Amino acid sequence: MIVKVNKKDNKFIIRFNYSSDLVKKIRLITDRKWNPDKKFWSFPINERTISEFVINFKSQLMIFDKKSKIIIINYFFQEFYKSLLNDFVEILKSQGYSSSTIDAYKIHQKKYILYNLKQLLKENEEKYSENS
Repeated sequence: MIVKVNKKDNKFIIRFNYSSDLVKKIRLITDRKWNPDKKFWSFPINERTISEFVINFKSQLMIFDKKSKIIIINYFFQEFYKSLLNDFVEILKSQGYSSSTIDAYKIHQKKYILYNLKQLLKENEEKYSENS
């Protein structure tokens, strides 16, 4: 079953042919609403709802419009960034570095990761604006 995802204002609009399994999944998303007239689900775009959506719909085939695709990709980049930073801190702790040294290294690592993340996001947005 295909799930169509579009961005409108500050909400994701979700459409799919009726499936009780998909309805159960969408109901797990905070602040989701059903529009009976236009027959779609919607929910506000924020870190919590994106996370819930990704977790619950990870095995679904999805079609994204350009704006929603960029938001989802940015979410994954941010999660990757958090994971990288946490792994870096754990390595430093396991090597016996002091908390002040870890804090100092963490600041520089954050700057480095954020710089690269911004470059990736910029390239990603340029790529999708060229392809549309």
